[in-house]
Amino acid sequence: MKRLREPSTPAGPDWSHELAVYELNPRTATPEGTLAALQERLPELRDLGAGILWLMPIHPRGVERAFGSAYCVRDHRAVDPCLGDLDDLRRLIAAAHGLDMRVILDWAGRFTAWDHHLMSDHPEFYRRDEHGRALHSGPWKDIVPLDYDVGGVGRWAVESLRYWIREADVDGFRVDVALMYPEGFWEWARPQLETARPLFLLAEAEGARFHPAFDMTYDWALPPVLWSIADGEAGPQAIAELLESEASYPEGAVRMRHLVNHDTAREGYPGHYFDGRFDEDYLRGVPLPSKYGPGLAAFAVVCATLPGKPMLLEAMEEGRIDRATLGLPAGPVRWWRELHSTLLNAYRSHRALHRGGLDWVEAPDGICAYRRFHGDQEVWVVLNLSPRPASWAPPPGVDLRGRELLSGAVIADAPEALDLQPWDYRLVSSGPADRGS
Repeated sequence: MKRLREPSTPAGPDWSHELAVYELNPRTATPEGTLAALQERLPELRDLGAGILWLMPIHPRGVERAFGSAYCVRDHRAVDPCLGDLDDLRRLIAAAHGLDMRVILDWAGRFTAWDHHLMSDHPEFYRRDEHGRALHSGPWKDIVPLDYDVGGVGRWAVESLRYWIREADVDGFRVDVALMYPEGFWEWARPQLETARPLFLLAEAEGARFHPAFDMTYDWALPPVLWSIADGEAGPQAIAELLESEASYPEGAVRMRHLVNHDTAREGYPGHYFDGRFDEDYLRGVPLPSKYGPGLAAFAVVCATLPGKPMLLEAMEEGRIDRATLGLPAGPVRWWRELHSTLLNAYRSHRALHRGGLDWVEAPDGICAYRRFHGDQEVWVVLNLSPRPASWAPPPGVDLRGRELLSGAVIADAPEALDLQPWDYRLVSSGPADRGS
């Protein structure tokens, strides 16, 4: 076995360590599209295993030059009336806290809508061309970038974030396009936000340099690795290589492991997210279910069991993304929801998963095997990431007696081998409590 991770305490507040993330758009997460209706869903989401609810922007949307994007924000210190009001948000967050859940808001403060009040109140906050005209933000013509080199902009951003901490008791923020802020901005801003209590900060960015200002960063590299495995262009060793490539990240830095987020939920993927790893025709032309192929469920297991924190996008557990189906087998998809529920709740309850180390096990072609461990607790993850049946014999000294996490079955006698069908998987919790010793 090869040690790829040592156990470590994850970055972020103590309450965040064992909680999985669930991203949702409050406008689409319920038929009513309101915060009050979302509050009614909280027990269901808690049962699913959601721990940190990431709410996409809740603010009033711009109208001028806009096309309805939630990230085109007209007022960063207001709740969109179509969702409810500040009291509705307060009640939602209080109810979440009562269920041992937390809520983070999506902060899209790198730019504003064209009809934002700052355009008239502080025209000096915006980047302008040589004729004094405000510039739209790259390909996003509905929004205008703020100039963070102007001192007042940073103070405005900090005060806006403080507003939500003070008025609604939010638990943190996901920062949109975090890589577009000036270097050092979040190192400067974070202490000013945490004067009362620690927060959980997620950066829409990838790279060691975003830690420790942020607790968690996106893992953009994992989806292409999994697509390559699904296509037969790579084997499970590519996952180990990805983990080795993260050696420069500081101890405790949390990586967001996910199959899809709201930006990549459409049939095409913007190529700039993946640094030229795939050609544009593939990214934009191949639907998500085809990218993951028959390995979709196995890859969900990978996301939930690698070091880091799993993130599930709204409606994924129902077999839908962006109101399109995932192409699951015909018939009831209860098993798919139960799979995600088991995985997210196992992450919460097993310290080997949310703060444990990882030993990689050399295995036959197509087999992916690794041990997550913390103290006397172990979780063995064994997957067949190939279209052929395969068998895996545990290395000498490995005791696989315990409990199969997905089925709940007790493994009383250590198996000589695990037989796996194509794209099959096993999770075995193997510790004194599981073995009855």
